[in-house]
Amino acid sequence: MQVNIHSIIDKAGSLLRKMERIVHRKDNASGVDLLIPGDDYLKLRSRYYSYKNLLLKNNELLNTLSDIDEEIESKTITLPSLKSYIARIFDTSFSFIQSLNDMSDSRYAYLYDVLARIKTETDSQMKEEPPETPGGFVIPIEKITVEHLKNTGGKAANLGELRNVLKMPVPRGFSVTARSYKEFMSFNNLNREIEGLLVPLNINDPDGIDSASKRIQEMIMNSRVPPLIEDDIIREAEKIGGDVRFSVRSSAVGEDGRISFAGQFKSILNVDRKSLIDAYKQVTASKYGRRALFYRMAKGIKDKDMPMAVLVLEMINARSSGVLYTLNPSRPGEDQAIVSSVWGQGQYAVSGTISPDVYVLDRKSGGTIIDSTVSDKEVQLTLDPDGGTKEITVPEVNRRIPSASDQEIATLYDLSCLIEKHFETPQDIEWAIDEGGHVWLIQARPLHVKRVLSKAGQGAIYDNRVIIAEGEPASSGLASGPVYIIDRY
Repeated sequence: MQVNIHSIIDKAGSLLRKMERIVHRKDNASGVDLLIPGDDYLKLRSRYYSYKNLLLKNNELLNTLSDIDEEIESKTITLPSLKSYIARIFDTSFSFIQSLNDMSDSRYAYLYDVLARIKTETDSQMKEEPPETPGGFVIPIEKITVEHLKNTGGKAANLGELRNVLKMPVPRGFSVTARSYKEFMSFNNLNREIEGLLVPLNINDPDGIDSASKRIQEMIMNSRVPPLIEDDIIREAEKIGGDVRFSVRSSAVGEDGRISFAGQFKSILNVDRKSLIDAYKQVTASKYGRRALFYRMAKGIKDKDMPMAVLVLEMINARSSGVLYTLNPSRPGEDQAIVSSVWGQGQYAVSGTISPDVYVLDRKSGGTIIDSTVSDKEVQLTLDPDGGTKEITVPEVNRRIPSASDQEIATLYDLSCLIEKHFETPQDIEWAIDEGGHVWLIQARPLHVKRVLSKAGQGAIYDNRVIIAEGEPASSGLASGPVYIIDRY
């Protein structure tokens, strides 16, 4: 016998709306037909709240299934995340069945057995991951594709795919893999100590999170990178060149998947070969930064399910750099791409430190520029000869001119179309153009925005005045409401 849960919910809707009024004492009329003969007020109240919980669990199930669909579509799902999703589905389903039976005097108790059989069958099919294939702790980027995602993380795997499958311009470099991370933690006996600090944490105790974060990062920075891994890092760096500077960036497994960790892990720019080991430890330690810890706790991500791989790339001395979205996040209903550009290193474009030049491209006409805003770019981030970066003043002659030419934008757009087609989902692409005018791609990850059928309004209205008509979204959302202007606090 099959049960149409949605039908049950629909049929219960009218009854429960009446119950809501009674439970909250909004209907004192005599002779109200409760439709549940013999039930007293407390039982009625219990059934009402069971119904509310049933609706809540129904929505949670739908949201979880939607998250799984998006990760499958963007090809970012991993076996650990799938297992986490499935566990969540079974927990939510159990609570759903419990509420259903509370409402119906256990009429559907047999669903517990049905759920148990499904779980048993699912567990039997969810085989453990095969053992990692033998190999070095460090993999050069010319040998990396998306097949290495579980060992190199999404950032390195995607760039390897661009370089080696699509033959696109990606800097030389290598991945210090998730296998290296596990070996590093084991070599220094850090796993048990870190677990002991993480287990007692409470998301409502920010001071406790902050204290654990500082202690764990201190432990990692005071630990020794295993000699074999250290030798592999230096060897790969020497192959690229003795005088080459590097960017050292996080590429944690799951970092560029359905859940975004943008800005939470450390990136270190313009690192010389002698400083690579220390930079590797800094990026690894940033996995346990205060914000990253809080975020993982809020999302229910287990520490062991997110090993920290690190991407080391040849540093591009950028004349210009920025970001390209293959679909306009602020107007997903329109067929547009967006390019943001600044002078120098792209961190100022990504972080919003300065207002970048912004170009709106029409996808229907092959990337034609249909709108552009050239900002007054007073400063730029440049490479410091002594290491790291420094801010300098943009020469007056360059401040109000475009930081990327129409031809360079056209080249970026052509590359982005191929990338989006290959990964079959909109992309968030970071790029740089060196002093010789060569375009380089330094990141490609899924852009979690989808085309919509209806167009959003052109601005927010306040006292009949448009106060917001443009801008870049910080995060997509599903809610709207009034804007309040705060004069003082």
